[in-house]
Amino acid sequence: MLSLASKLDFEFRSLLTMADYLAWLFLDPSKFTIIRKEKIKKILIFHLGAIGEVLASTPLLPILKEEFNAEIQYMVPESKKEILENNPYISKILIHQDDFWKNIETLKKEKYDLALVIHPSSLKTALTCLFAGIKYRIGGFRGMKDGVNLFFTRRMLDLRKRHAIQSNLDIIRTIGLDNKNPKFEFYLSKEDLEKAQKLLKKLNVKDYAIIHPGSSSYTTLKYPSRLWPPERFAEVADYLIKKHNLKILITGSPDEKSIGDDIIKLIKNKDKVINIAGKLSIRETASILPKSKVLVVPSTGVAHLATALNAKMVHLSGPDGHHWHPWITGDNCIALQHNEVCTGCEKVYCRKKTIECMKAITVSEVINAAESLLKKK
Repeated sequence: MLSLASKLDFEFRSLLTMADYLAWLFLDPSKFTIIRKEKIKKILIFHLGAIGEVLASTPLLPILKEEFNAEIQYMVPESKKEILENNPYISKILIHQDDFWKNIETLKKEKYDLALVIHPSSLKTALTCLFAGIKYRIGGFRGMKDGVNLFFTRRMLDLRKRHAIQSNLDIIRTIGLDNKNPKFEFYLSKEDLEKAQKLLKKLNVKDYAIIHPGSSSYTTLKYPSRLWPPERFAEVADYLIKKHNLKILITGSPDEKSIGDDIIKLIKNKDKVINIAGKLSIRETASILPKSKVLVVPSTGVAHLATALNAKMVHLSGPDGHHWHPWITGDNCIALQHNEVCTGCEKVYCRKKTIECMKAITVSEVINAAESLLKKK
């Protein structure tokens, strides 16, 4: 149930969104540019978001390729490059630099016809594309920290609370395109799978479950709103070990190793648990997901990788479940969320300092969900 604070926050952000959109509508002459689709032969997708956010932009690719048969390139941070590797729709991945003028120089060489600025759709990124000579620039609202977001040929206006995939599709809906059957586009190679097999053999692991407890923000925030209590992860781990004789792999980034260590301290059968947080790349982590008997994970990038790979997953949804719940296309995911206590605040920290939304998810619920998935072939 939405709290009064969350409702007011949503209304305030909606007003800012509307004000920014109206400023663009009345002040920006770029909107008068007629987009000639037949002229679009090379497309840039600009995205500086997190793992899940970049994945949520990939459903745009099939329809762009089908409509334009154009070359599609991405500009992303170095750390997100792995998400897009082996994608058959993408011809080139460019790495975003901190230097504004270097990015312009890089983009200018490519001679794009259309830029889709996913995140951040700001004045700075619009100017980057404008100075790079990209004639058509389409973006959406992503904050007004650097002023009104001008110099876009088209802008989306999204005041609805909906899944991130639908919000991204709104960007191409501004030019009459849509994907009626969107899904994450993530591709593992034969080499990726072979590496996974070698890793599991080295760890002496055959039948296993994965616990991915969270994101690095948990180590910096006192009340991280997506964190399920470590002692509950430990109880689930002990159950899976005792009942199903599974090994438990705890995954995460280098910053998240300490979270895994805290969970292991609470597990009775420590010899059956391996903390590999910080030891695997994004693709290596993704490679071990499909053969996992079950993954237990809150709202984080690995959950979206699991969705893309149709891995069995118990998803623990908290304050942003409506916007970032797994984009389920099969029956291998069970998402647990308690809307009666969730405020829908979308914050990475709990301003109430209680984390009620995550604590409402019980150990029994997670175990029952895991059992349901373990019964599936």
